Amino acid sequence: MSAVAVSNGEINAQSVQLGLAFPDLLKPGALATVSYLRPFDVQDGRDFLISGGGDGAVQEEWEISYRYPLTSSIALVPSFYWIRNANNFGDNPDIYVFNLQTQLSF
Repeated sequence: MSAVAVSNGEINAQSVQLGLAFPDLLKPGALATVSYLRPFDVQDGRDFLISGGGDGAVQEEWEISYRYPLTSSIALVPSFYWIRNANNFGDNPDIYVFNLQTQLSF
């Protein structure tokens, strides 16, 4: 197995995240959030990445969560995630995740 030599260079990438929070929505102590994320958008230097930085698509993620307090020390936190163009490949299928957490504060 031989290694391929790659000349010196650089990778230019950007990331952005925006979000909104809605405190006390429907109940005191509750917190609803909506978030949008572009975790790794390769602008230049794809030759230096093993995956090539994808096929030109940009991964995007949406998250919606709601912290619902049951008592002063116990809360339920359902979350939904939608991931598009995973690993910056447009051919990858969308990923949907539903998560339910119980938060204990002590």
